[in-house]
Amino acid sequence: MTEPHNGADRWVIEGVAAARELLDAGSPETWQTSTLSGTGGGRFGGSVIVRFESPTRTAIAKLVKRNELAPDRPSAWRRELDVYRSQWLHDRMPVGLSLPECLGSTITDNAAVIVMSQSSFQRQGRTVEWYGDLAIHLGQLNGLSADPADAPPWATRRFVAHETEEAVALIPDSVANRSTIIANVIDPWGPLLKRIAVAGTQLVNALSSFPTGLHHLDVFSRNATRVWERFVLIDWAYTGLAPLGCDAASLVAVTAVHGDVPAGRLGEFHDEVTDGYTAGLRSVGVNVPADDLRFVADAALALRFARSLTQPHGIGPTVAPTMTAAIGRPFAEEMKSWISLAHHLKPSAERALASVGG
Repeated sequence: MTEPHNGADRWVIEGVAAARELLDAGSPETWQTSTLSGTGGGRFGGSVIVRFESPTRTAIAKLVKRNELAPDRPSAWRRELDVYRSQWLHDRMPVGLSLPECLGSTITDNAAVIVMSQSSFQRQGRTVEWYGDLAIHLGQLNGLSADPADAPPWATRRFVAHETEEAVALIPDSVANRSTIIANVIDPWGPLLKRIAVAGTQLVNALSSFPTGLHHLDVFSRNATRVWERFVLIDWAYTGLAPLGCDAASLVAVTAVHGDVPAGRLGEFHDEVTDGYTAGLRSVGVNVPADDLRFVADAALALRFARSLTQPHGIGPTVAPTMTAAIGRPFAEEMKSWISLAHHLKPSAERALASVGG
């Protein structure tokens, strides 16, 4: 861990100072700071996680850089702060699921600053059954906010457009101009990726016809923890409206792509999440036909499949050090997880494409 001010951009220095002021509002203390992780930092945004430790307490500050390309738009740099400040989502949380304990928040000239309790960032051992329990609560959350008529502005981002733009737009370039480091990943899947790109509009139109609810949209192993008898979800920067079933797809795909479920248990893990999510929806009175849920999950997973395989190329020649720093393990290990996930998600992608004639 490093001191966040060593070689940091001004927005990070300002953010750390603002977080310290929030923590000292009650009673000033002597704080030691260390950077836990950081991504981005260019004109499109970025985030840094900083730990604050004093003799009596520990806290976590998340600094999210302003998106210079769209500073007034409710994009990721501001959305998470709005989530924590709003009572709307708090009122729709099912029993056993919660937001992290927010100790304070503010906005500097260049970033949003959110200070949270350390307990929200605890890492634990996770079993397949643990993910099934989490999926039950996700189904309840999505179901309780199904087709919300009173959604606040920060909740109006729509999954379908976002995923399609990021996944489908990268496919042709990734297939035609792949970088050497990921040639072995892109090449075998080129034909299927092209079919997803061609069928992108049909997938979007089909997904748009299904009931929606508020989703986390980046829920996976490292954005969820359990504190006593409740799950805590962090990192709400991508939250928005999505067809019911998309959070289950996110939990499966993003957890697997990080290698947090052994390749040999992906099928069992996928089934546990699907069953738990369906049970969660039904427990709050939302009875979506099983075939509809499967299509939404398959289509969302097809887009995640494409995004996972094209994302490395989108990063460019610095993909290995960039992904290693962001993920916390060697890039070669990450590639193995992506390949395992690709094999696992191929049937889902094929089913989704068959449903729209792709």
